[in-house]
Amino acid sequence: VQEVVDYGGVDILAAVEGIEQGLAVQSLSERVSRHRAERLMNAVTIVEFVAGEERDVAMGEVYAEAFKTLNLEWLEKYFELEPVDREVLWHPQALLEGGGALLFAEVGGEVVGTCALQCHEDGGCELTKMAVTEVCQGRQIGKRLLRAALDRARAMGLETLFLVTNSSLTAALNLYRKHGFRVTSCGQHDKYARGDLTMELAL
Repeated sequence: VQEVVDYGGVDILAAVEGIEQGLAVQSLSERVSRHRAERLMNAVTIVEFVAGEERDVAMGEVYAEAFKTLNLEWLEKYFELEPVDREVLWHPQALLEGGGALLFAEVGGEVVGTCALQCHEDGGCELTKMAVTEVCQGRQIGKRLLRAALDRARAMGLETLFLVTNSSLTAALNLYRKHGFRVTSCGQHDKYARGDLTMELAL
């Protein structure tokens, strides 16, 4: 066997040992999952809708409708639509007029996710209305959106960012925690009837 190995000019036994060590560090299935996640994330394009830009009016309507539709999908599934939701979903441009931002996730040219940064009169800024259509969940779209929102918040010069969520939304909570958000208060929120957790991130 050693003669055959020497003839090949490669130390096969050492190579096999190296492969075994590599698999001990990270299994084949874990590596496949990582590469799949990276591939899915790379397929997502993040688009910001900016107020005052000269763009196709029809596309502006498409984004506004997508913002409403995507959020209605999860709000009506898990909770009840509140007056504060209607104000934002039917008039998303108001977020931009207040100094905020609207971000959209596209896959293959189709809008599949969204989120917003809403600036308040007291100087605080809220990450709000994050939604990914159910058929596209599990494709790293929420992660891409959140990272884009954090980058945008930093570009705005913000020092902190807060959000209001519900303790039953486990997947969303895990995503927020992984990106550094920490719970700052529990209990009924004065803005959202469904809100029982307030989280904050130091940027």
